[in-house]
Amino acid sequence: MMSPRTSRVWFWALTAVALLYTALLSWWSPLTSDTYHHALTGMEHCFSFSLVWERCVASYMTWNPRIGEYLAFAVATAGKWLFMLLNPFVQVGLALMMFYLASGRRVDPRSWPDVRLFGLGLLLLFTCTARPGVTIYWLSGATNYSWGAAVWLGFLCLYRGLLEDAESGRKGDSGRNNSWGKFAAAAVLGFPAGMTNE
Repeated sequence: MMSPRTSRVWFWALTAVALLYTALLSWWSPLTSDTYHHALTGMEHCFSFSLVWERCVASYMTWNPRIGEYLAFAVATAGKWLFMLLNPFVQVGLALMMFYLASGRRVDPRSWPDVRLFGLGLLLLFTCTARPGVTIYWLSGATNYSWGAAVWLGFLCLYRGLLEDAESGRKGDSGRNNSWGKFAAAAVLGFPAGMTNE
């Protein structure tokens, strides 16, 4: 069994490698098709809240409102550097949320079994995802698929936290139930979580 200090070093090393790996592959992914359209729309200053609203209504009435489409417009408009900066944290966040949903607790960096399971989650995320080049590293694909998955996994994490609070009957320090903040966050996050499906 590894010491807590060694486990913590491994946790941060795995996290750093995953962040760097994702940043490099995100940077090297080409600017093609949808991403070009998103960037061009933003550079021509055609991207506005009214455009988002019109697309949301049109998508809702015909297909579905995809929050990733709006994330793609915002990120592509700012430039690929923003995608390269944010995408690694979204991907590592996905692995952390998967761990939380599977185990019911956060990763303990001092626990070697937790670090191994987190590392396995990262490995599976990067190797067993359907077409990772499209769903993880390409700007338009990542914002539609993995970033969308991060929104609904975040919603499920909040939902699980509410369930745990209800089952344990925990109270906050002030004597008031501390789940009201989580309940409000889940209610607000539930709408964009519903906008992530294909």
